[in-house]
Amino acid sequence: MKAQIQKLVNRLPKPWTRRLYWTAVSLFGADQSPVYNMYHHIANLKKLGFKPDLIIDGGAYVGDWTKSVRKIYPDATFVMVEAQPAKRVILQAVASEFDNVNFEIALLGDAEKEMDFFEMETGSSIYEENTNYDRQKTTLMMHTLDSVADKYRKPESCFIKLDVQGAEIDILKGAPNLLTKTDFILLEISTLNYNENAPQFFDVILFMKNIGFVVFDIADERRTHDGILFQTDLIFVKESSPFRRAVDFKR
Repeated sequence: MKAQIQKLVNRLPKPWTRRLYWTAVSLFGADQSPVYNMYHHIANLKKLGFKPDLIIDGGAYVGDWTKSVRKIYPDATFVMVEAQPAKRVILQAVASEFDNVNFEIALLGDAEKEMDFFEMETGSSIYEENTNYDRQKTTLMMHTLDSVADKYRKPESCFIKLDVQGAEIDILKGAPNLLTKTDFILLEISTLNYNENAPQFFDVILFMKNIGFVVFDIADERRTHDGILFQTDLIFVKESSPFRRAVDFKR
């Protein structure tokens, strides 16, 4: 029954699954919840002993992810980064609610340069979405994640989340310094050509391996109405991490 419930939940929009998850947690507890999603897997990182002092929310949109993850890590410093200038007011409101939540309006990428940007709410990206939804093409100044992170105290342990419609590799290329202090990275990855010319599943897995990160957990998935997987959220861990090497299959 739990698997059937979860299958139905996975077909719902992200905001609905988020509300359902936290409602179920409040009723049944995190370990007994009949509903789970990305936040269940992030909470599991805490259960395993991961305690980041800096959490980057790349592609913050309206700040819902940060508000949810702050329930798991209430003492970490959060930096929400969103490219769409129109989201400034709502992100400012989110940041004003908490002493440890900050925001930056910045298009993240691999270098400081001007870049075409397709603005379309949650689908906004430097890679144009292969759908019929309305979008507005504009030009924005791109900044590296390192340059944004440098505004804040250097972390001992960082957790990066990127939900940027195909630009994940570009952004990580612009964060070599921050990656030295990063233990886990959560990425949304496409298995199909959802964004024109954007890296797909194998490209991302190979890139992450080359920079020293490997898959640790599968956090979420999105499918078409007829059941075809087109996006998945994966948690990567530094290959040398004690969280990975602590597993002993002989016990």
